[in-house]
Amino acid sequence: MLTPKWMRRLFVVTAPPLSFVAGTGVFAWVNRDDESREFVLKHGQPTEEFRLEFFKENALLWDTNNELMEDAIKGIRHRMLMEKVQGHVLEVAAGTCMNFPYYSKRVKSLTVLDRVEEMLAMGQKKVDSVRYPVQAVVGEMTKLPFEDGTFDCVVGTLCVCSAEHPKKALKEMARVCRPNSGRIVLIEIGESSWTIVNAVSEYFMLGNPKHAWDCGSYDDRRIAELVQDAGLMIRAHRTARKGRFHLIVASPKWTDAVDAPEESEAMPKLKGDGTIFFSHTPAEPDVQVEAGQAAQG
Repeated sequence: MLTPKWMRRLFVVTAPPLSFVAGTGVFAWVNRDDESREFVLKHGQPTEEFRLEFFKENALLWDTNNELMEDAIKGIRHRMLMEKVQGHVLEVAAGTCMNFPYYSKRVKSLTVLDRVEEMLAMGQKKVDSVRYPVQAVVGEMTKLPFEDGTFDCVVGTLCVCSAEHPKKALKEMARVCRPNSGRIVLIEIGESSWTIVNAVSEYFMLGNPKHAWDCGSYDDRRIAELVQDAGLMIRAHRTARKGRFHLIVASPKWTDAVDAPEESEAMPKLKGDGTIFFSHTPAEPDVQVEAGQAAQG
């Protein structure tokens, strides 16, 4: 007996999503982490002090332990930082300075800021090959030690997910960014922009409820919503990796009354609570080559 045509069509339409749901259900059942959920229900989320200590203890092997994450976003870093960032740049929560290789020649200077000295110490080992002036500052992302409108670009790579008060940190990033012409460039992990991914994750209780305990950061925040709530204007918003990575270009709110510092070639100076951890002035190979050629002539 032949199967009716409508039944065959129904099977073709419904089989893939049903297979996906069934497969996800089996995966969730096998990987369900009830122990972690019970831990979070009992202890809640970690304190900021705990997470800072986590970053200190793991700074030495941070790059090695995060190789998989780095491989996943290497192309994203290159595309966003090469294309979108220029002028005097501030990178907030810079960690071990993994972005050093991705900035273009259009960067006049780079200021990297982090609260954890041990992380910046790892970044210092990478700075010799950098071709633009760098200063590393130990300071708070919720109280940036710079004047209003100081930087042409403010960068955050996985910083919103690690901030104790993300909205306050974003407001500070907007404050020190040059009004009207400045950019805030974010590469963040958070709640997926794909409704199906969120629905399946919530229904089957996927994900790691102890992510903040195990990794020091939160991977389920609504990034675009936080950016807007902080008063920033989103100029562009793309996602990658099933909607989990958010690539955002934003700017401070437009204003007619601007009292920003005049543009300068000099690296921005500290003002307020902050300590310079290290600084770097690159060699000038072009000048050296011209001098050598003149001596030979």
